[in-house]
Amino acid sequence: MGPGGASAGSGAAEAGADNHQTPSKYNRLWAKVPTKEKRWASLVAECETGKDPNMTALDGEYRGAFMFLQATWDNSSFTQGGAPVDYTYKVQAVVAVALKKQLGTGPWPVCG
Repeated sequence: MGPGGASAGSGAAEAGADNHQTPSKYNRLWAKVPTKEKRWASLVAECETGKDPNMTALDGEYRGAFMFLQATWDNSSFTQGGAPVDYTYKVQAVVAVALKKQLGTGPWPVCG
């Protein structure tokens, strides 16, 4: 998958409000996330950006609903490349929850 959130022939996908798509893989992963973690993701994203998956800050250094650094996004085993803003909130939330499991709430010192 490349920038834009979908690859050719990606199969069933859900369109997001921001016109990006959520590949079916992320729908399946999100369905497995416990309610407590979904609530955490929602609260953090609301605090960070008002849950705006297209948000950028500091000249693009921080991106997406969770204000990911590009290097953090790139190094997560749950991303498929591109930039966080290329993906829906749901994709970003799956990555944020996975990062929280690996790193704790350190990447979100104020909102986490």
